[in-house]
Amino acid sequence: MKKLLWLFLILLTGGGLFAAYQYYLSPPENFQAIYLVPKNAIYIIETSEPIKSWQKLSSSKAWKFLQTQSYFGELTSGANALDSIINDNKELFDQFGSRHVLISAHNYKRTDYDFLFIVDLEKAGKLKFLQDYLTNLNGQAGYRVSQRQYNGITITELYDKQSRQTLYLAFISNLLVCSYTNSLVEASIDQREEPVIGRDIRFVEIDKQIDNDGMFKMYMQYSNLDDYMRCYLSEPNEYVTSLSKMLAYTATTIDMDDDEWISMKGATNINDSVSSYMKAMLESGRGKLAAQEVIPQRTAFYVSIAVKNFAEFHNRFEKVMQENSETEYKEYQSNVNKVEGFLKISLKENFINWMGEEVCFVQMQPQGLGRANEFAAVIQADDIDEAKRQMEFIGKQIRKRTPVKIREVDYKGYPIHYMAVKGFFKPILGKLFQKLDKPYFTFIDDYVVFSNHPQTIKSFIDDYEAKQTLAEQEAYKTFVDKFESSSNIFVYIQTPVLHNNLKGFVSAETWKDAEKNKKYIVAFPEVGFQLTGEETLFDTRFIVRYQEPSEVAEPVLIASTDSTLVVSDSTQAEEEEEDVYIEDLSTEKYTENYPDGKKKLEVSMKDGFRDGSYREYHANGEIKIKGRYRADQKDGTWKYYDESGKLVNRKKYDNGKEILH
Repeated sequence: MKKLLWLFLILLTGGGLFAAYQYYLSPPENFQAIYLVPKNAIYIIETSEPIKSWQKLSSSKAWKFLQTQSYFGELTSGANALDSIINDNKELFDQFGSRHVLISAHNYKRTDYDFLFIVDLEKAGKLKFLQDYLTNLNGQAGYRVSQRQYNGITITELYDKQSRQTLYLAFISNLLVCSYTNSLVEASIDQREEPVIGRDIRFVEIDKQIDNDGMFKMYMQYSNLDDYMRCYLSEPNEYVTSLSKMLAYTATTIDMDDDEWISMKGATNINDSVSSYMKAMLESGRGKLAAQEVIPQRTAFYVSIAVKNFAEFHNRFEKVMQENSETEYKEYQSNVNKVEGFLKISLKENFINWMGEEVCFVQMQPQGLGRANEFAAVIQADDIDEAKRQMEFIGKQIRKRTPVKIREVDYKGYPIHYMAVKGFFKPILGKLFQKLDKPYFTFIDDYVVFSNHPQTIKSFIDDYEAKQTLAEQEAYKTFVDKFESSSNIFVYIQTPVLHNNLKGFVSAETWKDAEKNKKYIVAFPEVGFQLTGEETLFDTRFIVRYQEPSEVAEPVLIASTDSTLVVSDSTQAEEEEEDVYIEDLSTEKYTENYPDGKKKLEVSMKDGFRDGSYREYHANGEIKIKGRYRADQKDGTWKYYDESGKLVNRKKYDNGKEILH
């Protein structure tokens, strides 16, 4: 916070001198602040009312709540001091308050980034009094001041003896440039002669799409997203890489409403030189969002891809790919030919042509499946009867070409089928479908639901039958009403459920830290992002809801219409049974071993579901859990043991529900 306070004191000085000398003539040369932003900016925040914006932000419930978190401790300790400075110097800050300020983020080394601040001082920018004042700070109040020349510009260095940090400042015409990273100030000076971002036609185009309403403006430059994410990811992420290639800029206004809603609204443009889904989407129209009718309430997040007609979108995507990359198109066609040749089918006629407006990828909180996360692809059918006929035909072709004998099963009147072939989905949506490998599928309403595991299909059916879908959830309905009902891409995140998912794929230490900060995660229970095609641009919305942690409802983890006194199937971490995933619905017993070969678990199976005896063992060979399943639900008495074999807990279940005594 000392950095922020010192920066505001410098700006206060500039504002004060401006107030004293505002009758001076304007300098003949003026730079736009955006012209001095170095080309490797990741994002840029802009405001013309920095003081009013800060006061609105710092007085919000969400900001005050975040200040109680240890990570924001420095912000917490300095917030009151900053507010005091503003309140005690109201007249000066009234003069300074309408100053144009840019804050940009830049990578200055491979795994770290810092900020550059640019302030338009207007008439005060060239006042020698201001520069002399900074020089005269040398030796005062614990600071050492020095100056040096860089490409004809004086860089002033203010060294804080106590914190041992240096603030670098430069006056360029009407602009004050400062940062705690020297290379960023130098890069800003270099932009004088040949500005990059400010003269990028794509940036100019997107900047015209937003107005001056709201607290801040924010710009995202996607070409540097890969570099930025290295600060957080141990290895490159293919989705981030694809995004950085497909999109150019996003420009939004940021505002807060009624202490509950934080919103960003604006526009996004694409990189025309790269073949992408995005380019094809702009030409394909928007699709209606309706998959919430079958997506469970216990969804951690889902991504919706929607177009007016999926078959037309797919044709356009192929055309865009062929125009932009003949090599990529040939590889794509090779994959199509392999699948079609092997199964003797037409992907377009037998699959793509029955697809409707929406395809969703869903990650859910597991239901009685231990720590694993459940993934599903949900495809809307333009004609569900035609979808059933075509999927039946594809199934017959698969059975002709594979020696695996698979039985289809019925669950609550919903047939669950199995596609025993790899690579089927890759030519349709490529990497978006890559998680599906020999999936199971069923038909729910007007949708075809695919997943690698039959238990996931079963849980979709349970939640749909129990009316525990997102469409039935009041909070979701209120949230989604803030978005367009038709779009191209919609992302929905339910953080209380997402938090529970973390345990399955993070280290024990990371999970411990996540648990410690759980209230700060779930205080923003819903997050949404939407792109909607508008001619050559995407209308962009990003909305977050803040809620007092005590008011956040616990996520629904089990579908149930039983009104008797029971609780959902949940145990402590040490009492959770391991996941059971099978490759063949005819399997009668599933076993899993530890890396050293010792048995880890054994469970009886029937038609792809757990049915019969369940035994799980500690790594030392001692029994850990003993119980029985009936129709994939815990039933009867379950016993839990520690590593010495001592019985530590006993629970009774009836059809998956723990019986309370």
